[in-house]
Amino acid sequence: MTMVSLGDLARTLLMQRNVAATKLTIQTLSQEMSTGLTADVTARLQGNLAPLHALDATLSRLEAFSVSAADLQIRAEGMQASLARLDSSAADLANDLATAESGGAIGLVGMAAAGEAGFLSAVATLNTVTAGRYVFSGMNSDRAPLPVGEDMLAQLRDATAGATTAAELQQRIEDWFNDPARFGYRGAAGATVPLADGENLVLDITAADPALRQTLSAFAMAAMLKDSPLAMEAQAELAVAAGSALRAAQPGLDRLAARMGQAEERIAEVQGRMSAEKAALALARVDMLKIDEFETATRLTAAQDRLDMLFAVTARLSGLKLSDYLR
Repeated sequence: MTMVSLGDLARTLLMQRNVAATKLTIQTLSQEMSTGLTADVTARLQGNLAPLHALDATLSRLEAFSVSAADLQIRAEGMQASLARLDSSAADLANDLATAESGGAIGLVGMAAAGEAGFLSAVATLNTVTAGRYVFSGMNSDRAPLPVGEDMLAQLRDATAGATTAAELQQRIEDWFNDPARFGYRGAAGATVPLADGENLVLDITAADPALRQTLSAFAMAAMLKDSPLAMEAQAELAVAAGSALRAAQPGLDRLAARMGQAEERIAEVQGRMSAEKAALALARVDMLKIDEFETATRLTAAQDRLDMLFAVTARLSGLKLSDYLR
């Protein structure tokens, strides 16, 4: 029988290779024990990776839609909060203006300041930025939908110059806001955003919405009280008309808030549905790749025992000397 012997170098290399292979096995099995999933996906699925790829693609698509829905939710909440601020501000100013006829000159001065502040605040509210976007600019969410309030007031004063009665000034203000060229809306049409497979959500409330222009027009009437050339009696009439206009604009704001509420409800419903679908698919993926923990633990123990044995043999061989053999 032919005997094959190994030299010291060959034996050392063989031992090193066995130790490295056993360490890799231990590392792989330890990973599987910690994750509960197989490290060798191809072997686990017997080479048929198509179902796993399809499942992962669906999960990726759902994650992308989830990110989009979360962004939409933030935008919708920002728009709803802005509408609530406008509604509250309009109601407060309308109540103040209701006493215009009995407040006298001093009362008109206070109302004029409140009217200007209310208009500037309303414009700033419609120019609000949520999550890095101007939410009332439609598709052009990278730019403010309206000029700054001070610039709009300057243009309104030019447009109403020469008006001698409250009714004439009110008409000029309303005409200004109803003229797209002068109103100067800088945004675009409402944004249509994918919400889920085959589902889109249209956020079509912009600063150019008739209800918002009506509200701004009412605020502007109150703002025109400041430094007004009108006689005191005409100023009082304008203040009362502004209060009436603000109250008349509130149903429109309420309708916009209701539409935003419906959009928020739909976003929440889709988010809940996608969360449930992602959870179900994640469980299916685990079922597809999960290991037999008892079998894996047994193999891990065996590999660790083998490594201990290899270390013991290596230590024994490294201690052998020729003098000990010849003794």
